[in-house]
Amino acid sequence: MRCKPLTETSSKKTDAEGRERLVSTYGWRGRTVEVCDSARNVLSIIRMFDGGTDDAGTRLLDMLFFDRCALPVSDDEELQALVYDAMWDVCGLDVTPDGRFSQNDDGRWFDWDEDADRIRNSLRAAYGISWDDVSDSMTFSEASSLVTQLAEYGVETPFQQAVHYRLAKPPSARDAGQKAVDAFYEMRDFYELKCSGGDFGDQGDVDAMFEAA
Repeated sequence: MRCKPLTETSSKKTDAEGRERLVSTYGWRGRTVEVCDSARNVLSIIRMFDGGTDDAGTRLLDMLFFDRCALPVSDDEELQALVYDAMWDVCGLDVTPDGRFSQNDDGRWFDWDEDADRIRNSLRAAYGISWDDVSDSMTFSEASSLVTQLAEYGVETPFQQAVHYRLAKPPSARDAGQKAVDAFYEMRDFYELKCSGGDFGDQGDVDAMFEAA
């Protein structure tokens, strides 16, 4: 996923259907693309693919891009390349046939749905931020950075505690005692992510969109 430089800005724009949307401009092959990258919109895209929605491919262009008719592409091949790149840069989703973007992925250590309440409560405790107030005006990249920083925040939060037990090295029975080790693994089991995740839907959904065009 691409982190937006501090010199670039996002703005609210009204689309052809009268919806006010957060829009950011991304560079792509020397051209510019207007992308709807608010945290709430991108999470809706992730959920759509993760759920294997039948019309995921056909809905994607309208959800991801501000004006699909203004996309700087000359044919379906370029459009497909743009979608692949934008899905990775904006959403952190690798929908390429060969998984070229996520080959060095370190694995999943939190889940936006399973940790939803922890994220809400921790953002409020650590930053005084209400998710419902900012999720339509904050980019997904910014939201992801804030959530990642919660794991390193100096004040313990529900999210930080969950990540600690998922990733931390278990204590030594020799140093801490067997009861401490058992308690650690009980907490790890409690905070373990329940769904397999990681694939975020079906690559076929994206390819079928271009085959039907």
